[in-house]
Amino acid sequence: MTTTTGTSGNTCLTKLSDLNELARKSKKKRLAVAVAHDEHCLEAICAVDKMGLVEAILVGNEKKIHEIAGKLKLDVSKMKIINEEIDANSVKIAVKMVRNKEADILMKGNVPTAVFLRGVLDKENGLRKGDVLSHFALFEVPTYHKLLGLTDAAMIPAP
Repeated sequence: MTTTTGTSGNTCLTKLSDLNELARKSKKKRLAVAVAHDEHCLEAICAVDKMGLVEAILVGNEKKIHEIAGKLKLDVSKMKIINEEIDANSVKIAVKMVRNKEADILMKGNVPTAVFLRGVLDKENGLRKGDVLSHFALFEVPTYHKLLGLTDAAMIPAP
């Protein structure tokens, strides 16, 4: 693992692969993917599945998922697939799985952000519990010595 020590004495991650190493040390997470029938989404899921980091649950159009996987030569054979062709319903199913602790992580697939957030923020069936809801992204910039974190770029436009 490539790390540096910051001025406060804390260890700083310098590459996304460092984060992968930390994740490998913890229990495999169950990942519910809302509207999983998307090339980029399936490539990412298969990559982390291959690393042994997640147990993927794909919610979306099963026929399209298999077509994309076949086209890109991705192995989704061991992944649970829940067939749902309507995007909003796919989001509801994936959100419900996280809410009911059948999944640990919710991932947005090929669905508009408004539809995704509508499911997440639904007062009766969403993930809101009165706590702060936040968005966080990590970036690896080759010309910078550590990872950069960005929070709430889309979730809280005006603090």
